[in-house]
Amino acid sequence: MLPNTQKFPIRIVPPDSKNSDHETTSKPRGQQPGSTGHGRKDYSHLPGRVEFCDLPADSKVCPLCGLPYHSIGSETSETVEIEVRAYRRIYQRQRYRRTCGCNTLPATLTALVPPKLIPKGILGISIWVEILLSKFTHMQPTHRLLADLKTRGLDLRPGTVTGGLQTLAPLFKPLYEAIIEKHLSEDRWQADETRRPLQCL
Repeated sequence: MLPNTQKFPIRIVPPDSKNSDHETTSKPRGQQPGSTGHGRKDYSHLPGRVEFCDLPADSKVCPLCGLPYHSIGSETSETVEIEVRAYRRIYQRQRYRRTCGCNTLPATLTALVPPKLIPKGILGISIWVEILLSKFTHMQPTHRLLADLKTRGLDLRPGTVTGGLQTLAPLFKPLYEAIIEKHLSEDRWQADETRRPLQCL
């Protein structure tokens, strides 16, 4: 129900009106002209890969007389990138053959494979770190995680992830028991749903 206009008069002000009642007095958002900026964030802690950029051969000579330009060094600029594609670690294990006559020793020796989180598993530690962070830190469903990994060139089956998590579960039992022991030692508990990341015990 609309209010009675005789009791509640309506005042219409054009958009271009200069009425002082409608002038904006609040400070506009964002960085103000003339203010000191914060500067670009420093990313020098990230590892760097140097790429050499050179002029085409026909651009390094004078187009009029043909004499070459003299190199005076280089100018450095950088771009921050992230590598998100999957790759294979191929182990070339060096082998050695015994040259002595000591028959009690093996005839050949082969370097060991670097240790894996899951013995005889095909997935490396970096992938399991990605899976654990995705599920238990970012609360991402498994099917969405698998879709994300597929865009990086890694097509995993749900059973591979589920079976691997079941294998890793016993590794977290000491941490689980330590968390319970820490909670039982406190004199009060938080009973609401407030999320609070656990610090190292």
